[in-house]
Amino acid sequence: MRALTTPVVALILLVLAAAPARADPSAPGPDPTAAATAEVREVRVSTGDLVPVVEGLVFPSANLDGSVTDEPSEIVLLSDVFFAYNSARLSAKAKRELAAVATTLSGRPGRTLTITGHTDSRGTSAYNRGLSLRRAQAVRDVLARLLGADYTLVAIGRGESEPRASNQSGRGRALNRRVTLRLSS
Repeated sequence: MRALTTPVVALILLVLAAAPARADPSAPGPDPTAAATAEVREVRVSTGDLVPVVEGLVFPSANLDGSVTDEPSEIVLLSDVFFAYNSARLSAKAKRELAAVATTLSGRPGRTLTITGHTDSRGTSAYNRGLSLRRAQAVRDVLARLLGADYTLVAIGRGESEPRASNQSGRGRALNRRVTLRLSS
């Protein structure tokens, strides 16, 4: 009986909340134009492109020893900037961006940098895992030359298994084609 009570109570609350508001009849009303009072017949809203924007935000985080740091622990690189479609060859712009990443990371030796490649859902799972691994390895190889032996670099390919956005839209697929760099002690 309790399982039935919760949905019924929720439905009653929704009906009460949806009741029209009543205005004070003596209050002056607005003077809308005809365009403002035109009847709305249909509203279509696409939610496929709604993606929470969280990149570029740095939040303090706790280290294993309990200290707090503002140091970013994850860097997200969108693959469209780094690679041509269906390719694991880094662009010239990508190499410049990776040089900037290496400059940011230098001075923090003895860390592990996990480089994870991701794809959108187009293509087979096996192909996407291979492509994402080749992209992660390409980034790893450049960073290994730039950072030297101070870091342990690990390349992983996840394919389309960990999307950040819907694969139903072009924008969502573009956000899913990425390489992430995770720094750990």
